[in-house]
Amino acid sequence: MNQQQNQCGIGNRTKARVGPLQERLWLIAGGGALLCSSAATAIFTLADQTGIRPTPQDNTTPSMFGDRSSGDGPVFDNGSPNYDNGREFTYWTEADDFTLASSMTLGGAGFSLLDTNGGLNNWDGALDWWIYTDGGGVPGALHASGSAEQLEVTFDQEFNGWEFYDFRFDFGDGGVNVTGGTTYWIALHAALDWSNRDDLYWATADANGTYGAAEQQGGTGDWVVNGDQYAFQLYGVPAPSAVVLLGIAGLCSRRRRSP
Repeated sequence: MNQQQNQCGIGNRTKARVGPLQERLWLIAGGGALLCSSAATAIFTLADQTGIRPTPQDNTTPSMFGDRSSGDGPVFDNGSPNYDNGREFTYWTEADDFTLASSMTLGGAGFSLLDTNGGLNNWDGALDWWIYTDGGGVPGALHASGSAEQLEVTFDQEFNGWEFYDFRFDFGDGGVNVTGGTTYWIALHAALDWSNRDDLYWATADANGTYGAAEQQGGTGDWVVNGDQYAFQLYGVPAPSAVVLLGIAGLCSRRRRSP
């Protein structure tokens, strides 16, 4: 299925649910007009109250790992969303693998979220992450874990009433050290617990020759490979000099604004 991945997608889509482990979401291409969203994207800051949809805010709070507006690219990119399907990750935990060429400290991650049924309206705002070593094609031993910090949500585009969002967050606590040439898994779960299904999906990417993604139902039990690839990126911690310069720039800016 060939589609534009920036602002456009084929209209008249329907969904079908298949799969023995969970209800899998598919966006099935149909005939019809081409749908295009605005080129502009809105930056959101999460509300503190449960059940409140994020509201637009200026992107003025810098990440603890550097200025996201500076254009620093990811150190690992598993692919952009292909707008074909996704896997639910409020009732399930979803994971995908990555391998870096060299050892480094990871500062955070980004991923694509698909909201099919207004799930963000009821989202409790929780987003937890885990980094695992490889267990032979599935997540193995726990390497690091935490809750998302400095979370930013950017509207991507809409397909026939279903909305795609770009999420970006920090790992916190100085980041996560990983060894080059070693396969790890990043897992995500977007709820306080696994008791409800909010119809929020980790959007898929095109096949890229790595392991297929894996999922775990209810937060316990075995990981089951589903064969998908998820849309996500990993970001490194900038060099100390870059952090210092960012701080100096902010200080100078504040001084210039002082009366």
